[in-house]
Amino acid sequence: MKHLKKFEAEETYLDMLAKQTKLRQDTDRVLDNGIDKKREEISKEYSKDKSKESFDKKMDKVLDERRDLTHQVIQCLVSSELGKDDFIDFKDRLKSLLSEYPLDKLPRSGNSIYNKI
Repeated sequence: MKHLKKFEAEETYLDMLAKQTKLRQDTDRVLDNGIDKKREEISKEYSKDKSKESFDKKMDKVLDERRDLTHQVIQCLVSSELGKDDFIDFKDRLKSLLSEYPLDKLPRSGNSIYNKI
């Protein structure tokens, strides 16, 4: 290493290389921490989006089931009013069933059964 000048300062060339290496490692560590934090933030946002999508799908399924059930009850009530054989006493049976299980005693699901129908 004849091309290198001798350092007049207290620090030698090897000491300066060691400091440079340490600074590079510190810089890399800071960058890696920043990358890890960003990955965590993105992962949290992704999991929130996925859980919201899952909840929305479940709610859509519940609402579809409620729509189908409501449609079937209405069809049976119409058939009962028209006097069809199998549905003659449907309206009375439905009233007695609802009197046994009034709506105010049913557990709440967060959405009214009358919404979005």
